[in-house]
Amino acid sequence: MIRAANSIAVSWSADGQAFELLLERTISWDTAKQTMVINSSSFAGGASFLLRSLRLEGAYPDPVSERPPVFAAERGVTEIPAADFVVALQAGRDIDVRGCTIAGAFDLGQVASPLAAHIRLENCRIAGSFVASRIISLTGSLSCLNCEFGVVGFSNVEFDGPLSMVGCRFTGDTRFIDTHFRAGANFSGSVFSEKPFFRVAHATKPMSFYHATFAKAPISPAPPSMTSRCPTSGSRMAASPSTDRTSRARCG
Repeated sequence: MIRAANSIAVSWSADGQAFELLLERTISWDTAKQTMVINSSSFAGGASFLLRSLRLEGAYPDPVSERPPVFAAERGVTEIPAADFVVALQAGRDIDVRGCTIAGAFDLGQVASPLAAHIRLENCRIAGSFVASRIISLTGSLSCLNCEFGVVGFSNVEFDGPLSMVGCRFTGDTRFIDTHFRAGANFSGSVFSEKPFFRVAHATKPMSFYHATFAKAPISPAPPSMTSRCPTSGSRMAASPSTDRTSRARCG
């Protein structure tokens, strides 16, 4: 394939030596970039071809960006300082750690925003707090499976990437006040031992609390005398206390 200014010529060779002109075309625009797509086999099940060599003249390939190596625990290591995670994130490294204790406060606020790295924790315990000490945006994913947390504080954080905390145990207060969940969030099967705070949280996509357990009810049961209007009729709704930290309502 040869291109000069607005002219493109495509030739074909069966042996890589003698070429036969197949197509010559003039394009109406002059651009500095040209894209060439080569399929090694036919999607329709037809004949395939072999690319023996590729020579570029008067052009240069775009360099392929390489991500730094993933940060993971070395063999036999069961405890990692939280500061090591911060250093890895500052270097743009993804995190994939399993079966470890994270010692110290893990503060995502110490990393430049937006945070594009992907964080995956599985069967881990964060001995200190897991927080963001300032407003940051996470464009990468944060996935925690069967992990145990103490204090969690992600108020005012913008989760532009997906957030998943499935089967986790939150032993301290959990704060997602005025937090943005733009790619949804999944807290299925998690246990909140203390009070979770999701006040003024914003969810652009669905959030799941399927089979989640809330050990401390955020709202006290309503007294028997409290009444309010039913949303679908003019009748009154009487609320009565129950024994399982919830309240029952009956419209009539």
